[in-house]
Amino acid sequence: YDHGWTPANRVRNLMLRSTFCLQPPGDTLTRKSFFDSLLLGCIPVIFRFDEAARQLLPFSDVLPYEQLVVHLPMQAIQNGSLDPAAELRAIP
Repeated sequence: YDHGWTPANRVRNLMLRSTFCLQPPGDTLTRKSFFDSLLLGCIPVIFRFDEAARQLLPFSDVLPYEQLVVHLPMQAIQNGSLDPAAELRAIP
């Protein structure tokens, strides 16, 4: 008997215990995992936050997403000028 430990429950439990939840690039920022992170108190770490991406977020005209997420530019990670783990560790 697995005591309700389905894969979804495991992911949710990990998010509840985590400070940051990486949200790798995909079709949009508005996928379920992004909102699960916010609801479970895990700060979403996103890699794209340009104007076009912000406009895809619901209620972006009233919700201060720039205060709710951490943005790590993908290009800086790819070219080696930004260490994502070090960057996240440096956040108080």
